[in-house]
Amino acid sequence: MRGAFMNGLSTRFNPLFFLAAVIAIPTGPAGAQSQPATQPAAAPAASPKGTLHAPYVDGSFGFMLAFPDGSEIEREKQFITPAELEIVRFVQLQHTWSLALRLATEERPLDPEAMLEKTAARLTNQLQDMKVLRSEPTRIDTREGARFACSFKADNTDWLRQQAWVRKSTREYYVLITITPLADQAVAVSVFDEIVTSFKILRTELAQERLDAALERGADLIRKLAANPARQRALGTVDTFLRYIENGKETGFRHILQTPGEIDHQPGVLVREWGWLFRDDGSFTQLAGVMFLSSDLSYAKWDSRSRAFMPEDPARNTPTLSMFGMEMGLYKDGTLLVNYTPSFNASEMKEKAIVTERSFGSPAWFAVLPQLLDLTRPEVYAFSAYDSDRRGLILRTCEVIGPRQLAVDGKRFSAIRIQDGEGLIPPINEIDVDPTGRLLRAQAGPIELVVTTQAYIEQTYKARVDAAMKMLDKHPVRLPSLPEHGPNETPQPPLNP
Repeated sequence: MRGAFMNGLSTRFNPLFFLAAVIAIPTGPAGAQSQPATQPAAAPAASPKGTLHAPYVDGSFGFMLAFPDGSEIEREKQFITPAELEIVRFVQLQHTWSLALRLATEERPLDPEAMLEKTAARLTNQLQDMKVLRSEPTRIDTREGARFACSFKADNTDWLRQQAWVRKSTREYYVLITITPLADQAVAVSVFDEIVTSFKILRTELAQERLDAALERGADLIRKLAANPARQRALGTVDTFLRYIENGKETGFRHILQTPGEIDHQPGVLVREWGWLFRDDGSFTQLAGVMFLSSDLSYAKWDSRSRAFMPEDPARNTPTLSMFGMEMGLYKDGTLLVNYTPSFNASEMKEKAIVTERSFGSPAWFAVLPQLLDLTRPEVYAFSAYDSDRRGLILRTCEVIGPRQLAVDGKRFSAIRIQDGEGLIPPINEIDVDPTGRLLRAQAGPIELVVTTQAYIEQTYKARVDAAMKMLDKHPVRLPSLPEHGPNETPQPPLNP
């Protein structure tokens, strides 16, 4: 199995939060489960103007809000100004509508009247023919807030900008901004009213205190283990084979091999991963990656790659598609540098630098975390983690629940249940490990990974993998070039939910 069958798997996995190398736990609308990034996303379906989708949930920042149905969701966090972070944007190309949610930090506390006055003055200087249509303090989700609306002209078109502020803390405000054609004013005002009403801050003060304590606990665990490199060096070889099940149907497998290793003269732990997903329509995805974490936790690297293949479909008039995606990360002494392909088959990778915080965990950290936790003691930990979808840091929580009996393929195991999530907000994912921390089962919504044997994987998948490899050889892809280094990206400050 260590021959061409396994070594030929040279593609991408999703570097995720807890058990990063194991299971894809996405952050889609309403926190619902979606597919791992193993195939290109379909364009949003057309929707009637004014129709809203079920709420989008962000567990890291702890909010939810409805958004226009049929929108493309842009989750990459970006600073609009040094004091204003855009968390998510919804773009409805069909109707040229957009909705953004930002987190603004002021130098001093502002009351709603001062916020409205400041905004009106700023937009007067920025927007052509700006006319204020609405400006009033209000309460949103029981919190102090304000509503603002104006019309303006751009690109020979009249536009409507609606804005709402919700106080998050003394100097922080959530800002909702929607821009639509002014001709849609009647429906756009009604829809924005519904969006503002749907906005909810999900964490109570008690929940925030629990999360803050979990972050301190996570940072303290990292500090203690960093001071004891022998603990990580003691991690031995762990070889795990898993069946990949979606909606009750087996669709592929993963193989995870953990060994002691050394990279760039740093001793540590190396985690390699290979896998395949096969679909009934003849499409398939090849997954692979390698992760490394130094024994003193000061240095980490990862390289993840994916190949997605979709055969020609004459009935739909679609050609054969052979696609490639790649991501590489380097963490050193508190700074994270990530190179990634912004889309499948991109010719050049992009680069992002992020200043991390003391609770940061790399993909390899989450892969070995169950082996480092005290599994005999129920407790919740929180860490900041890099999220490939948002190209930024998110807040990961993992909670040791306790022992349980687990049945897999007619065999019974003594297991420890761990729950993984984002910011203590659903969806919560289940992970079962043996008393040493070895993975037995993981489930995120309809997706499940279940431990199996090497013999089963060879018998079930060898012929399919061989055929898929031949198909990929017939349809090669060009590897992207690395980004040119320069001041095109600036480090982001640490996440501070």
